[in-house]
Amino acid sequence: MENTIEFIHKIVKKEKEKSIDFSSNKPTEKYKSTSKFYEHIQYLLPHLGPFKCQYCPKVLMNIATFRIHTAKHDGSKPFKCSICNYEFTQKPGYVIHLRRHTQDFPFVCKYCSKGFPCKKELKLHFQNHPEYEKEFICDICGEGFTQQKLLNWHLKAHNNIRDSICNICGKGFTNSKLLFQHRTVHSQEKSVCKLCGKTYAHYRGLSRHMTKDHGTTVAAVAAVMGEKPKKRVLTINEIS
Repeated sequence: MENTIEFIHKIVKKEKEKSIDFSSNKPTEKYKSTSKFYEHIQYLLPHLGPFKCQYCPKVLMNIATFRIHTAKHDGSKPFKCSICNYEFTQKPGYVIHLRRHTQDFPFVCKYCSKGFPCKKELKLHFQNHPEYEKEFICDICGEGFTQQKLLNWHLKAHNNIRDSICNICGKGFTNSKLLFQHRTVHSQEKSVCKLCGKTYAHYRGLSRHMTKDHGTTVAAVAAVMGEKPKKRVLTINEIS
């Protein structure tokens, strides 16, 4: 069976190489194969290499590499979920997305045995466990944090420093994350969960839903899907 499959793949490769050469020399004419197997292998042609880029001279053998390369030319998203039609620019985000559909969670928490589709989400989950080492300690109240940034935000709350200012209503917050959540109050745009499609009037509702129902965060899901985080509005202090 393996030998037969290998034989078929060689025929496909040879035919596609001939087709690419023919199109390069005679771009206005249609390639006609002389192979007696051509009709039987036509269904394989779109899936097996080589693939010739229509925008540049490059030829690639792997279909995933070819799709990523083409996306750089036309801005398309080469990986599309057959279940929900969500599209991705990179293969890792696409694979993680499929794991959610199939409930395949290979990265397991050593504290509670909960599974996650990728290492990044597992790491974020670890930080919610009291057993997880919190090396950044507040000198005022003794509370521990996993990141220096979180400790800095916490200290601002102690000192009543709210320098992240909403440019619409002037309300102040201790950090840019809270400011971003607040600004959704002024926006008519709905916050949509990329995992199940639920919508929320405010970002805070979506954030709570992601933590409670999916065990992850909005930022983590965006990261594994290859999306860039939304830009926050600069504070008054930063503008000046």
